[in-house]
Amino acid sequence: METVFKDCLMNLVYTTSKTDGHSAVFSKHKQEWRLHGKKHREDGPAVVYTNGHQEWWFNGSHLKNGKHRADGPAVSSKYKQEWWLHGKKHREDGPAVVYTNGHQEWWFNGQHHRVDGPAIVRANGDQEWFIGNKRHRVDGPAVVRANGDQEWFIGNKRHRVDGPAVVRANGDQEWFLGNKLHRMDGPAVFSKNKQEWWLHGKKHRKDGPAVVYPRGNREWWIDGIRFSESTFMDISTYQTMLETCPICYQETFNVKFSSCVHGMCLDCLVSLKQENCPICNNLIFFNCSLSNQT
Repeated sequence: METVFKDCLMNLVYTTSKTDGHSAVFSKHKQEWRLHGKKHREDGPAVVYTNGHQEWWFNGSHLKNGKHRADGPAVSSKYKQEWWLHGKKHREDGPAVVYTNGHQEWWFNGQHHRVDGPAIVRANGDQEWFIGNKRHRVDGPAVVRANGDQEWFIGNKRHRVDGPAVVRANGDQEWFLGNKLHRMDGPAVFSKNKQEWWLHGKKHRKDGPAVVYPRGNREWWIDGIRFSESTFMDISTYQTMLETCPICYQETFNVKFSSCVHGMCLDCLVSLKQENCPICNNLIFFNCSLSNQT
């Protein structure tokens, strides 16, 4: 038995069947097929707009995206096509999203994913590599911009062991390891505006200023802590081996001054309220102290 309802204000016509739960919505803009109140159709698109836009739905609802089609795009319009399977963007034999302007996206089980090339190819020429919804590429940059910019990613982290992980078209370069600015043999940030030395995500340089600006301004940093130039020069040895700090007993990098043989970690050094070594009482700051940092 079929029942027809009319809504003159919304210009809608509803048809329902009490025997199998099927219903349909017709208006001057679109048609919808439903099953038990959910968008559903097995023999064609469940939503058809008068402008040509079509959507395939299978056991869908307003709260959960149920787009589904096994033999072609589940969304088709004059602007784009989308492949969906069980409510997730998915296609195994090509891009799951295709725009008429040339933009393409590869999706697998609801995630950006492609093993044999970029998962996103934009209309402007930009390309991005994804594995399991993470930017990832082992044989080159995972992001290639049409303007010449390049970025290396492993597991969605900026990472490159044999060169800069960020290379800009204007010549700027940045070295990353495990998503942290890091470089052992030179500045990790190199641009026309400045050079910066970083180690394991912290500004660090023991043989000179860690930040150098073109006009001559400089900054001295050790293990992420900024020093005045005079205090930096007071440090005679910055240990490259891990040692146990005699104050906090943490195993870390320790700093030694020329007038004292005892070292301590930078955190304890900065927290000192005196200019003498707390172990032997020798003067360690000479004519300056960390309180004069600039």
